Amino acid sequence: MGKIISFDYIRTISIILIILAHCCFGMNGMYFLGQFFANTFNIIFLALSAFLLGLSWQKHNCPEYKISFITKRLRKLSNSYYTFIVIMFIFLAYTGYNNTIKDWLMHIFFLPWFDKLPGFGHLWFITMIVICYIGIFVVSRLPCKLLTNVKRGGIILLLVSIVTQMIIGRMGLPNYILVYLLLYIYAFLNAERILNFIDRIPLKSSMISGTVIIIAAILLFYFNLLNEYTSKWCGIISALAVFTIFVKLFKNSAKNAIVEYISTISFELYLVHHVFCFGKYSLYQIIPNPILGTIAIFTISIILAALLHYISNSIKNTITNIGQKNSVPAK
Repeated sequence: MGKIISFDYIRTISIILIILAHCCFGMNGMYFLGQFFANTFNIIFLALSAFLLGLSWQKHNCPEYKISFITKRLRKLSNSYYTFIVIMFIFLAYTGYNNTIKDWLMHIFFLPWFDKLPGFGHLWFITMIVICYIGIFVVSRLPCKLLTNVKRGGIILLLVSIVTQMIIGRMGLPNYILVYLLLYIYAFLNAERILNFIDRIPLKSSMISGTVIIIAAILLFYFNLLNEYTSKWCGIISALAVFTIFVKLFKNSAKNAIVEYISTISFELYLVHHVFCFGKYSLYQIIPNPILGTIAIFTISIILAALLHYISNSIKNTITNIGQKNSVPAK
């Protein structure tokens, strides 16, 4: 399917605000804003993947995915991810961290959520997206008519999510892992219907209601009125509001070279930025001024993301060329 320009704008803004969220965690008095940005824009970043895959799936008459779908998605994901984790482990070893075989295996098999390393806890997203890929692979092969009605499916999703969130939380696992999976599947199955539904909402109405929801969410985080469970649902609701506004605002946007490039390297930006934002390796320890520190984090992150993107693609192209040469029969 063709490129959706509005999604480039949404992805670019989302990654910028995800980085800003983690910057807020490293600033005094800004933790609440970081919570709002992180809980809202991580969901939007995840949802964009679901919508794009869902639109493609529906365009091709909802085929049953084969295992090659999983392997193709993992190859695409691992292109930059594997390059990054090699650099990450070298960095950790250089700074005195004792990397174990378990650490290597957990990260190689896309399970960093369950083996968080200092400065790299954000890699939970890798585990989550792989779980989501497996989820839509399964549902593509099942009759899921209950969820393919936007309103009815939404109600079922809400009820199931609340129950499973409490059950999984008591098992000691991240309580939102299945909630995010169900949201991803719902967006995947109903991508076109949801976007059409958003399209019918007047811009003025979405702006007014969305602004109220955003302000309410920020205040809830500011006054620390949310717990582990409700903070995720607050993020989901604010993500829906923000996503609706963005879809309508950028619907007829023209291509922009800068936006397109940031969107292209957004995954690499996600990988590289976190270590500089807070914790042991935070740049704020070197540059205490929050404005200058934040500018430094964004600058370094963009440079490193561009390099990671270039190196990963170079490795990929080299491997592809070697494979093509070896597959050419001898004369």
